[in-house]
Amino acid sequence: MRAVARLCAYTALGVVVCLSRCAPSGLQIDETVGVSLGIVYDHVREEATILIQDVSPRVDLESSFVDGVSDRSAWVVVSSCANDAVVDEASTTEVAVIPRDAYVKSVKTAIAAGGFADAVSCDGLSFR
Repeated sequence: MRAVARLCAYTALGVVVCLSRCAPSGLQIDETVGVSLGIVYDHVREEATILIQDVSPRVDLESSFVDGVSDRSAWVVVSSCANDAVVDEASTTEVAVIPRDAYVKSVKTAIAAGGFADAVSCDGLSFR
């Protein structure tokens, strides 16, 4: 998990004052598209659920992702949702993935136009 950077200063009285970043720590669900599945997977809590949809047919490839067998770093998230804005805090995260080699300009353009938004069902998951 990503550690939160802290800046600690000691006061004249010997009291430690720690300041944390104001931004929430962890991976934001709205920042997962374009990121490798491995990175997203690293942010999913051990007791949480991650649903992975191989949407390779949308880029004219056969589905081939096998969780626990496939190299997660070789797959890119093209759509995602969760039940929390931060993946690290979510109990359920759903992602759609394609092979990294297929993540080309035309796919990025299609994503920007909402073309992959329906690649995840997001039943009960309100954060995208």
